[in-house]
Amino acid sequence: MVYFGLTGLGLVIFSIALGMWGYMKFEHMSGLDALTNSCMLLGGMGPLAAPATVGGKLFASFYSLYSGFFVLLVLAILVGPLFHKVIDYFHLHDGMPESDK
Repeated sequence: MVYFGLTGLGLVIFSIALGMWGYMKFEHMSGLDALTNSCMLLGGMGPLAAPATVGGKLFASFYSLYSGFFVLLVLAILVGPLFHKVIDYFHLHDGMPESDK
């Protein structure tokens, strides 16, 4: 579980750094503003400031799509092992054919 938690945390840190880089490069935001906007998008709240440049608008579009899929990815990484433990606990895989185990 610790491994999966650390993997999820590493992905969150990478994604925030990617968002900060994009906002600083394309929108010329300060580090704190870029951090706030990237965290708000990853959290599903939306950016605080609307992009003003064409590059910033394109980056924000693709980063917001990435953020939506990212939430599902991290959820699967964190919940997958728990779901597997529940299946093992209740022996739900005992009735499955050997090829599916």
